[in-house]
Amino acid sequence: IGEIRDVRIFESSNQLFELIDKIEREYPAYSEMKYNPSLPGLNEIQSIVDDKTLVLEYVINARNYEDCLDKTKPELYAISIDKNKVQPYRLKWSEQTIDDITELHRLSQKTSIVKSKSKKRFVELSHQLYQQLIQPMERMMAGKERLVVISDGALFYLPFELLLKNNEIKDFKDLDYL
Repeated sequence: IGEIRDVRIFESSNQLFELIDKIEREYPAYSEMKYNPSLPGLNEIQSIVDDKTLVLEYVINARNYEDCLDKTKPELYAISIDKNKVQPYRLKWSEQTIDDITELHRLSQKTSIVKSKSKKRFVELSHQLYQQLIQPMERMMAGKERLVVISDGALFYLPFELLLKNNEIKDFKDLDYL
């Protein structure tokens, strides 16, 4: 049985490599984009951002996901970019940040969130993360109509649109979302 499994794995691996080779030959633009991506610089980003848009890019200076789990090593930075200005910020990264992001992500996917205990926790977490991640950049957001968020690491799991400006308990439709 082990030999049969090994042969099937070998054959499947070969088929995968053949498929990748075929895609790269038949779709060279895809191959170029995959292996030689060109990332825009700050000047290029600023040239395409209009006056009503703010880009917030979050960067965690961890080498890998395991560093993020250590919670004491990583530092969190935000860079606000608009048409005229680039402003870096160093943000607070508490021991609870990853746990809070994970819990908010889980809460937002449960139907039991409508229960008062879950709703209260959702509002509490959402506002706490707003204070940590958005509030330091609020003055840069003044007058903007669009916010583009580029997240990193554990922040990929954070639904930024659910962050709350205050912690008032109201109907979900009336909460003060970002």
